Amino acid sequence: MRFFAVKRGVVRVGVALAVTASGVAIASAAPRFGVESRLLPVEIATAVTEPESGASTTPPDLAASFVSIPHVDGEAALLAALKTPDSVVPDVVGVPEAASVSSTQPVETPVVVVPAPAVAEPEPGPEPEPEPEPEPAPIVSPTYLSTLVATIVPDVTLLAPVTEPGGTELVAYDPTTAWGITNPTYFGSSLKLRVVQRSDDGEWLRVQLPVRPNRMTGWIPASQATLSSTSMSVRVDLTTKTMHVWDGSTLVLETQTTIGAPGTPTPLGTFFVNDHVAGSGSYGPHILSLSAYSEMLETFNGGVPVIAIHGTNRPDLIDGAHSNGCVRVTNDIVTQLKAMLPAGTPVQIVRI
Repeated sequence: MRFFAVKRGVVRVGVALAVTASGVAIASAAPRFGVESRLLPVEIATAVTEPESGASTTPPDLAASFVSIPHVDGEAALLAALKTPDSVVPDVVGVPEAASVSSTQPVETPVVVVPAPAVAEPEPGPEPEPEPEPEPAPIVSPTYLSTLVATIVPDVTLLAPVTEPGGTELVAYDPTTAWGITNPTYFGSSLKLRVVQRSDDGEWLRVQLPVRPNRMTGWIPASQATLSSTSMSVRVDLTTKTMHVWDGSTLVLETQTTIGAPGTPTPLGTFFVNDHVAGSGSYGPHILSLSAYSEMLETFNGGVPVIAIHGTNRPDLIDGAHSNGCVRVTNDIVTQLKAMLPAGTPVQIVRI
C-alpha cells in the first residue's frame, strides 16, 4: 500500500494530500497482473482510489483485543453496548481502555476434509498407503459486526478532544502550522470518527482520532456528533497479503493486495476509513484514506505520510511488498471498495 502525503497547511481531518503536477502525492509500490479476486454475492454501487511499502515489526494492536459485545441492531442498542464496561482491554494509545462493538474474537474453525475414495486396482495387490489429508484451510471470521460512527455537526469546525470526560485538551490547534482536526475535512467531507466507548451518563463519546501516534483516541461531548452505524468491516493480513471484507458476518469480498516494503512497512493495528478521495496515476481511480500514518517516514513529498487503501498502475506487483506503507488493490477492486465502505468503517491490519 502506498501512503499519500498530507500537507500541513490547513489540515482537515488531521491531514491534507500534497498535490503535485501529476496529481495527489502518494508514495507507493506496484502489484502483479493476473491476480484473482473473489467478489461474493452482494449488491454494491460502482466506483473509486491508490500508493505502497514492507513488513511491520510493530506489536499487533488487533481489534480482537477489544471486549466482545454481542451484535446489536440500531444506534440506541449500540450506544447501550458501548457504555463503560467493568473491565476492558487496551486497544488504542494513551487513553482509558476501550470497549468495542464487536463479535467474538476471530476463530479458526477447521474444515473437515474427507479422504477421496481409493481407485480399485485390476489385480489384487498390497494395500496402498492412504495419501495424507491436505491441511484444512482456516475459516476467517470478522471481528466487528457493527460499528458506531460519529458525524461531527457542522457548527463544530475545529474538534478539541480531551483526555477524559471533562478533562484537558488532547489535540490542540497549532496556529503556526494550521494543524488541527477540522470539520469539514480537507477534501470537503463531513468529519466522521469511529466510536469505541461511551460514558455511563451518555454525555461523552470516546472516538478514534486520525492523528499521530497511530490508534490514539480522545473524548468529545456527545452533543457535537450525530450517530449512525455501519455493518461493514475490513481485515488485511500482511502475512498472506490478503484482504477480506465483511457485511456483518457475511464475507463479501476477498482479494490479494500489495503491502508496504520491508523499509516502509504497513503499520499494524485497528484503524478506520476517514475519507474518500479521487485518485489518478499510480493511485488508481480512488483513494480510501485511513486514520493511520507511516511509522517509518516523518514526511513524504512535503506532507504527512498518510496510509490509505488505493488502486494502482502496477497490477503486476499485487501479492508483493513494494509500497511505502499503503495497501494497494487492483483498480476494479478499489472501485468496489469505494462503493461498499463508508467513512467510519473499521480496518484491521494484522499479521497472522
